[in-house]
Amino acid sequence: MKPLYPVAALAFTLLLGDSRLAQAGGMPNGRVQLKGDALQEAYLGQTLDLAYNDKGFAGKKHHTETHNADGSTDYDEGGIKLDGEWSLSGPPGLEDKICYRYRQLDPTLQHCFWVFREDRCLYGYSVRWFPNVSDIRPDYWRVKGARREHGPSCDILNS
Repeated sequence: MKPLYPVAALAFTLLLGDSRLAQAGGMPNGRVQLKGDALQEAYLGQTLDLAYNDKGFAGKKHHTETHNADGSTDYDEGGIKLDGEWSLSGPPGLEDKICYRYRQLDPTLQHCFWVFREDRCLYGYSVRWFPNVSDIRPDYWRVKGARREHGPSCDILNS
């Protein structure tokens, strides 16, 4: 009878590989989760052109949002402008969510997102839809976009 070591070693390697993928914040489609400094760098001082997967606060699909260094945002959805606040949430140095609050809508309600990058595109997955990052389904992003300076990308205009 042959020992099962090679089979066990292969199974362990596959499990370890999946574990490493989760630790790196990867998704099967190549998107990588942004955390800590990478998450802050993606938003701090940036204006993003964005598209919702369905409709936004004013019933439109597209909007822009500027993320100011003082933690405020300038949100514009087809002429509907909202003053907001943005912050990162999670363990210090490993923040893994971006959160927004808009005074005109409900100053007590936060909208938080897990953020993944694929090339120049940022995908936001609602924490309300996916309380655990491991439950995310790649096609169920809530919002996607890119820095305005990079020009149209991520099929934003086709969304």
